[in-house]
Amino acid sequence: MSTSDRTIRTLIAATLFGLSATTSAWSQTPVAPRPAPIMSDEFSAESMFAPPGSQTASGLPEAPLYSSVDAQTAGYLAPRNLNQAGGVQQTSAQVGMSPYSVPTDRPLSETGEQYPYNSTAPVSPQTIQREEAGRLINSSLGDDWFDYCAPNVRACYRNVYGSVDAWWMHRNDATWKNLVRAEGNGQILARSRDPDFNLETIPILTLGRTFCDWTLEGKAYYKDDIDAHTDASDFIPAATIFFGLQDAATSDYRFAQSERIEIRDGFHSYEFNAINTVDFFNWMIGVRYVEFREMMSVTSQRLVGPPVGSSVAQIGTYNRMIGGQIGFRLNYEVELMTYQLNVKTGLYHNDAHIGTTVRDFNNTTVIIDRQTGGQNEAWLSEAQAVVGYSPYMWLTLRASYQFMYINEIALAPDQIIPANDGIGTGTVANAKGDMFMHGPQLGMELKW
Repeated sequence: MSTSDRTIRTLIAATLFGLSATTSAWSQTPVAPRPAPIMSDEFSAESMFAPPGSQTASGLPEAPLYSSVDAQTAGYLAPRNLNQAGGVQQTSAQVGMSPYSVPTDRPLSETGEQYPYNSTAPVSPQTIQREEAGRLINSSLGDDWFDYCAPNVRACYRNVYGSVDAWWMHRNDATWKNLVRAEGNGQILARSRDPDFNLETIPILTLGRTFCDWTLEGKAYYKDDIDAHTDASDFIPAATIFFGLQDAATSDYRFAQSERIEIRDGFHSYEFNAINTVDFFNWMIGVRYVEFREMMSVTSQRLVGPPVGSSVAQIGTYNRMIGGQIGFRLNYEVELMTYQLNVKTGLYHNDAHIGTTVRDFNNTTVIIDRQTGGQNEAWLSEAQAVVGYSPYMWLTLRASYQFMYINEIALAPDQIIPANDGIGTGTVANAKGDMFMHGPQLGMELKW
C-alpha cells in the first residue's frame, strides 16, 4: 500500500470518529442547573454576601446580590450595612418569592388595587434607609414611608385599623336663668349657670377599612353621665321660682333651707365617613346620627314646718339628630411622626322633645306635667388636631385636642320662661340652644 493510500484512510477514520462523538453528544439530555431555594426566613451572613457564582454550605449555587432585574425595578433591597443580616434574600423570603423571580412592572397593593402613586421609578439601594418599624424613609420616591410588602418598593399600608381614644371633655356652662331666690330680700341664690362642668372622660371607638385611595371609617362616641351640680344652702329661707311661685304655707319650694341644682347630660354619636387618602389634602363625606339629652333638676328641702319635706322639679330635653356631613383631612408624615388636622361640619334634622315635671308635698304629688316638642334644623361642626407616633408599622400612639360645636338644639335651662316667676315654663319648645365641647385626647391605633 502506498503512502498516499494510508494517508487517505487515516483522514477518513478520523472524520468518522469525530462524527460519531458529535452524534453521541447531541443525543444526551442536558441537566438544568438548580437554583438555590429559600432556606429560611433568616439567611446567614455566608449566604447573604456570597459572591455571584459561589456555592453555599449546601453545595447549591447562590443568587447574586443584585441582578439586572433588580437594578431596573428596585425589586430587592440592600442591607443597611455589610455586617448586618438582611437584604435581598431576606426580603424575598418575607414576601414568599424566590430571588430568581422576576417582579411585575406594576405591583398590586395588599388589597389587590394598583399602587396609588403612579410611580415605579427605580430606587437606588444607596438612598434607602430602614428604621426599626420595618418601613423605609428618605428614598428617591420622596419622604413617604415604605415597607417590605412586595418585590417592588412601594407605599405600604395595613388594610384594617381600629382605635380607642379617651376624650377629657369640658362643655360650656348653661344659659343664665334664675332658679332660686331668698324669701325676704329677693336675692338670687342659684342660677342655671352655677353648675360647673369639669373634665368628663368620653370613650371614642373607631374602625376603618383602607382601599387603594379611599378609606371607609366608622366612629362612635358614647357617654351617659356628664354631670354638674351646685348647692344653695345659706340657711336663708329660699323660694324656687322657675315654674311659678307655689303656696308659702304648704309647698316644699317655699321657705326651703336647702336647694340643690343638678344638670346631667348624655351624648351619643355614630358616624360613617368615606375619606380620600391619596394627597396631603383629603376630602371626606359621610352621615351621622347624634343623640343629646339633658336633665336639669332642683331638689328643695323644707326643714321647718309643718309641713317638712323634700321634692324635686325637673326639666328634660331629648334631641335626635340625623344628617350628612362633609370635611377634609390634612395628613403629613415625617419619619415616625404623623401630624393631622380633621375638620367636619354637617346639617342635621333634629327631632326635639321637652318634658317638665314638678312634684310637691314630700315628692308625692305631681303638680306640673307638661310635654312639648318640635322639629328643626341643627348644625354640628368639629375640628381635631392630632400628633401621632408610630414605633411599629401596626401601632400608632397619638395625642390630640378636639373641638365640637352643636347649635339649634333644645337644652333644659332654655325652656324656662322668666316672666311671672316662670309660670309659663314648659309650654313652648325652645330649640335655639348651643353647646360647645372641647378637650384633650389620648389614644392608640392598631392596624392589621
